[in-house]
Amino acid sequence: MARPLHIVVEMEGSDERLVPVDAAASVTVEAVVAAAHEELALPLPLEAYTVVGMDGKALPHTALLDAADAPEQMRVGLVVQAKWAARAVLSGRGVTGEEAVLSAFAEACRRRNEELLRCILVAEVVPAATVSEECSAAARWSELDLLDLLVTCSPAGVAAAGELALVTCAHDAKWEAYSFLQSKGAVFSRPQHRDIALLLALSSHAWEVATALLEGGADANATRPLAGGMTCLTAAAEGGAWDVVAALLAHGAHVNKRDFFGRTAVTIAAEKNLWGQLVALIDAGGDPHSALSKGPLTPVILAAGAGALDVVRAVAVKDGAALNAERRARCVVAAAAEGRRAVVEYFASELGCDEDALGKALGAAVKGGHTEVVSCLLDCGVAPDAVFYGGESALSLAVKADAAA
Repeated sequence: MARPLHIVVEMEGSDERLVPVDAAASVTVEAVVAAAHEELALPLPLEAYTVVGMDGKALPHTALLDAADAPEQMRVGLVVQAKWAARAVLSGRGVTGEEAVLSAFAEACRRRNEELLRCILVAEVVPAATVSEECSAAARWSELDLLDLLVTCSPAGVAAAGELALVTCAHDAKWEAYSFLQSKGAVFSRPQHRDIALLLALSSHAWEVATALLEGGADANATRPLAGGMTCLTAAAEGGAWDVVAALLAHGAHVNKRDFFGRTAVTIAAEKNLWGQLVALIDAGGDPHSALSKGPLTPVILAAGAGALDVVRAVAVKDGAALNAERRARCVVAAAAEGRRAVVEYFASELGCDEDALGKALGAAVKGGHTEVVSCLLDCGVAPDAVFYGGESALSLAVKADAAA
């Protein structure tokens, strides 16, 4: 039998109305909504309404209302969902259809029209990708007022559109926008996206963003295959951001990880003659004997030739056994050829080199005209007339040099 249920329509311009519903013992929420829709000639589809019980909580449309034990009139609330209410407002303004909606959205963003922007975003009539792209553009151009509006007006907040903007901040080195998004709770939906952002930040020299991403859990060993296998460490080292290199190492970066060109942070530091940084990398486990990206040299040989005694000492202290006879020979000859007396003396007097290596070093010093190194090696007992260098002795090389002069 029909039993009158008292439906409170919480909708602008509507009064409380009695809506008869057929209910012998119980009635579904869906039936209540359908009856109200027909009786009150409501302008929106059935799914636009939510029924609220006496406790103020929304009831699912499949829920049963116990009409048998209810008083003569059952009071429930009929509430228009915010999405549909916003759509009704837009319809009343003539904003219907995809083209009109997108145009209104663009205009609201341009004019910073918070009321219209909120209405459009709540109505969910603009694709999420479009909102995300607008957030990204606002971040790129440091339009924090628009970014704030988009985040504030969106029902889903920053979570729905902030991820692409975070990546944009990393790519375009927009620390202020990145910091703002973080303060609003922007997050990455997948760890891989955060790792990509870290690599982009490092490539763009966005050091503050990169550090924040590391602290947020980005993988310090991530690589970028489409950029020559760039590693986080090689990117930071190439950019000269040695504080970021230290942060990467502190977050577990593998110090000897190579890119597709065979480069490591160690080889980059050596090629740039950054000897203090090279020592720090060696102390962190960096390999000073790895081949440079160009030529047969290694970081320690390059350091010896440049007179970087601190690097040579660090290598000897870290792993003297790895600095074997062959490597010592190459180092001392490189140092002698460049006139690096302190390094030559260190190898000849402290580390020790075989007779053949010292003879080659003497020949290299003579050929280069480095008299101080020649004197040093002679003082160390190297025979000047022994055949060591290119089938000649240091003495014969000296005679030729005098004749040519």
